[in-house]
Amino acid sequence: MTIADTSSVAGRGLRVVGNFNLVTVTGGGFQNTSAPFLEISGSNNTVIITADDIARTFGEILISGSNNILICNMGTSGGSTDGRVVVTGNNNIVQGNCNLFSLSGTGNDYTGIVGGKARGIINDTTDGSGDITVTHGLNTNHSSTGFIALAQVDGTTARYCTVHTKSGTTFKVRFFDSAGVALATTAVTGEWTAQIYG
Repeated sequence: MTIADTSSVAGRGLRVVGNFNLVTVTGGGFQNTSAPFLEISGSNNTVIITADDIARTFGEILISGSNNILICNMGTSGGSTDGRVVVTGNNNIVQGNCNLFSLSGTGNDYTGIVGGKARGIINDTTDGSGDITVTHGLNTNHSSTGFIALAQVDGTTARYCTVHTKSGTTFKVRFFDSAGVALATTAVTGEWTAQIYG
């Protein structure tokens, strides 16, 4: 099923209630209502949506079913209130450009969204506590999703590091020598990786 002009159904929203469907939705400029623009309550569906200028007080997309795949390219120019996806179902996969808004299901995978995962190189000098602050760039504009961050030390000298003080934009990596003493004001190298979960 492909829906190219959804203006006539935008007031009450689109609903995918069946199972094992492939649905493609394109459009924009939809009116504001209290209902989600697209609700996926069925299971094992693949939904591809490209849309902009969808104003909904509850959220643009609601996934209450399970084992669905949502691939989206939603306009997010309005900040964290634009392109919102609400997930209450379980074991769903969300990919593409959107803002996760409210997440209460389990086993869902959001690592495929823009800002869903990140990685980088550490090549800097630690502060007086042995810390390097990393700006992760993850999509954490919502309160119901956290993130996991890991780091490792490079080089031939026996050292280790731990991640701490995570926030919506940064986390810290503290470096230690082999005896467990923090490496204050010391040049360090390593790699880090992070991904969101909900």
